[in-house]
Amino acid sequence: MMGMTGACNSIPCSDDASCPPQNYCKVQVLGGEGRCTQDCLTALQCGPEQLCDFTGRCIGLGGILELAVTEPADGVQVTPGTTVDVAGTVTVDLDPVTLEVAALDNVGCAPAFTQTLQLEPTGQRQAVPFRFTGVAVGEGGGTITARATTRGGEVKRAITYRSPTACNDCPAVRFDEPPPYTLLPDNTLGIIVAGRVEGTLRTPLLISVDPTGAELRLPLALEGTTFGGRVLPVSPGDNSVGVEVQGLTGSRRCLRRVTAGQVGAALSAHLSWEGTEADMDLALVPPGERVGSKACMANSRWDGCSFPTRDRTAPGPEAALLSSVEDGVYGVAVLTVPGEEGPVRATTVILGDGAVLTRMGPRNLDPRRNDVWLVARVQVQGGMRRVEVLDRVVPQAPASPPDAW
Repeated sequence: MMGMTGACNSIPCSDDASCPPQNYCKVQVLGGEGRCTQDCLTALQCGPEQLCDFTGRCIGLGGILELAVTEPADGVQVTPGTTVDVAGTVTVDLDPVTLEVAALDNVGCAPAFTQTLQLEPTGQRQAVPFRFTGVAVGEGGGTITARATTRGGEVKRAITYRSPTACNDCPAVRFDEPPPYTLLPDNTLGIIVAGRVEGTLRTPLLISVDPTGAELRLPLALEGTTFGGRVLPVSPGDNSVGVEVQGLTGSRRCLRRVTAGQVGAALSAHLSWEGTEADMDLALVPPGERVGSKACMANSRWDGCSFPTRDRTAPGPEAALLSSVEDGVYGVAVLTVPGEEGPVRATTVILGDGAVLTRMGPRNLDPRRNDVWLVARVQVQGGMRRVEVLDRVVPQAPASPPDAW
């Protein structure tokens, strides 16, 4: 029996905890205000195979999530670098269920992006089929894990797969960061990659692959067997970052998956750099302005100019955004903050309306010399944006507006 009339139905709420006992917060529109609601006081007011829980909801008997993975079979043999479908069933009744699937291989890498699926309530307890496609598998075997989560708890099911090791004599890569799958905050287009490499090395490389498949490859400098403080640039969307190592018989890419949110700004610049002590400042300079506090920096007089990454200390990243632009020439520059660490590598990404206009770097900068990197000028005319690459290092910030850099 749904929709009981009670004294609490008019109380606004944000979650169940803001409602009186035996009431829950019911939201009619996603993101809207909820109202405290009570559907039942006893199981007699609920349907067959249901009971009344402590929040006044009718739930399936026992309220137990049941999750089954039917595809692929446990122990299936696969080829490294290919993908599989993950399918099965999950019980759904009066609450939405979130499904998630992820995969790890046995050589310390994470070949698959985490995929999620939201199943809406059915009104009665039943097994609902699901299918995820394109789940990547790695070398040396691994594990695929499905997880179902609802208001009452979660349940996991894991299956293993078998696959050959593509490079038996390749060094092993162990990541400290980032985690196997990382969702970056908005306007953050750089990520630190750190860890260690175990075994004999032949020209290790840092790898960053953007959503289009374009690659950035950097020589990897090790301190003994460890590496850290290496900030790699990423672009909006799904990226891969990690390390490539070589053995005598082949090579291995050990990757982490990173998703960066879209950037909702008419014009923005993003800066990433390596190092543990080095600090840098990013300047997005509007037409007619000069590098400094009166330009698009911390104390800008320009409307809509912001620095969403408030932690402006090493090792970054930083971002500067303009919510609207007018015709003219804009400049992007990077200023090193005087310090003892250097040189370090830095990269910048310039975007217009969330689309990548250009990516610059890595550029070696030395805070010990107070380097200033003039990255680029952006010509805005009638809503069109054209990037003029400068990419030069000077000993001091220019005293002129960007059109004279």
